[in-house]
Order: sequence, then C-alpha cells, then structure tokens
Amino acid sequence: MGANESSLEGDAMAQEADDSSSSLSATGAASAYDAPPEPPEAEAPAEAATSPGDEPPELLCPITLSMMGDPVVANDGHSYERAAIATWLATHDTSPRTREPMGGANLVPNHALRAQIGEWRAARGLPAMPERRRGLAPAHVAAERGKARALAALLRAGADPALPQRGGCHETCVHLASAPQAPRALRALLDVVGRAPAVVDARTTDGSTPLHLAAAVGSREATEALLDAGADATARTLDGDSPLHVAAWTNALPVAEALLARGAEVDAVKRDGSTPLHLCASRGLYGMVTILLEAGADKRKTTVSGSTPADRAALFRDDRLVRSLS
Repeated sequence: MGANESSLEGDAMAQEADDSSSSLSATGAASAYDAPPEPPEAEAPAEAATSPGDEPPELLCPITLSMMGDPVVANDGHSYERAAIATWLATHDTSPRTREPMGGANLVPNHALRAQIGEWRAARGLPAMPERRRGLAPAHVAAERGKARALAALLRAGADPALPQRGGCHETCVHLASAPQAPRALRALLDVVGRAPAVVDARTTDGSTPLHLAAAVGSREATEALLDAGADATARTLDGDSPLHVAAWTNALPVAEALLARGAEVDAVKRDGSTPLHLCASRGLYGMVTILLEAGADKRKTTVSGSTPADRAALFRDDRLVRSLS
C-alpha cells in the first residue's frame, strides 16, 4: 500500500474512533425516515484569537446560533446544523426560520458552506470543526478530500465505489466526489468504474443520487461528468425531487441548463405536485423561471393543493415574475 492510501486508511480509522466516543449519533438524520437524533452538543469555546459575535451570521445555525460543523440545506432553502434541524423536524412540520410548512424533511449536505466555514476558521487559526460522521472507508476519505490519484489506486485495488458510509445519510464515494472541491477525484473515479448505473445512480437514505448532490451544490462540472457516465437525469428522491427540482430550488442556472440539454423532464412532478417551475417561482428566481419557460415548462400545472407557479410567485409581489407566469 502506498503512502497516500496508508494515510487515508489511518485518517478513516482515527475518525471512526473519534466518532465512537461521541455521544452524538453519526450526523444526525438525513430525513424523517431516520430515528430522531440526540439534541446537538454545545460547541466548545474557540481556542484562538476571536471574540464572541465575530462570526459571520451566515456561518451560524439559526437554531443553535453556533457555527455549523455539518451544514445541510432543508426544504425551506435555509442551512442548518444537521443534528439541530433533524431534531426540530422530529417534532415540527414547519420551518424554524419562516414558520411556513416545510414540505418534507429532505436534508442536502451544504458542501460549499462547510468549505467556507473551514476557510474562515483556518484564516483565524481556529481548529477545524469536529466531524460528526463515522463509517468512512479510505476511499470515502480520498473522494471527499479530492485525492484523485489515491482514490483511483484504491478503486483499482478493489475498493467498492458503491459502498455507503455506515452512518449519516449513507453517501458513497461518488456522492462525496460530486462536491465542487473534488472534480478531479470524480473524473478519476468515473474513469475507473465506467458507465455503471449501480455506482453513478447510488442512493442515500433520502433517495438522493450523486446527480442530486451535484445540483444542490451548483457544480456544472460534476453534473456533466455524471451525465457523461450515464447518470439518470430523471432519478427521484423519496419526496419525488428530480435533479432539476433541486437545481431550480437552489438557483443553479448552469446545472439546470446542463440537465435540460441532456433530457431532464422540465415538468417533472414531485409528490406534492410541484414542478421545477413551482419551486423557483416560490423563491422569486426570475432567471431560473425564464430558463424553464424557454425549455417549454407548463405554466398551468397545479400542485396537489391546486396552486400554479403564478400563485407561488404572487407571494413575492413581483409583478414582472407574475406576468411571465400568467
């Protein structure tokens, strides 16, 4: 075994040992289908030169008011500490920010925000936030850290690219490599496995494929790499979200364009009847609305409750948006 692989295996074993001593279960829960997690532990005081209140508010969990270590995006479009929002959703069906109905318990890892938090802490000499996950194999660590050569070597040596983590939301190497910071690792992985549906369309506990995660973090590069490898652009989560639903909600314009160019269904319907057009209209995302309409989205589609995209847009009192959907 080479130095890279040995180091990664050691990292994974050390992480497993650290997590096994924690009283907080794995990463909390990926969806309402998991058991409710323990309440989040209080964060230890910082060990470097920073004062309380110095943290940018966008890096703090709206529930705990502490810096996030495992940020996720909930169905209300806001980011939270995974354990905190999972605990909230175990007893509430509304958003803790808006008090509006949450519309599901999907929690999508916010890789971009986690990287931003890491950079902010490193710039001030603060220790990295502790990991909340366990069950990582060396290949998972290589994928998440973007170590392309090490990941390729591990796969060629027999590592299973479809092996899920034993904790958290059961992401595979392909899910982890779909983050913006790991494009070379994703390409290296796909070069080794080729067009393998069981790998490129692997599911997390909420039914998300790597393509859903690439859409969530707005990575066109990862999206196109996965589509080139045969990823299913019409795959659905347990709530019925397609990758295009996710791109529409997160305003990932380049990802939406890539998905539509490769056969994504513009009027895909999730369980509550929402199409991608409903989702971006409900957030006032005029640019995304324009892209979907140009691709032929049906403005007359209604949800289970009978609302049209124009009804959703009317909540923002944006006359231009309402006119485009009328």
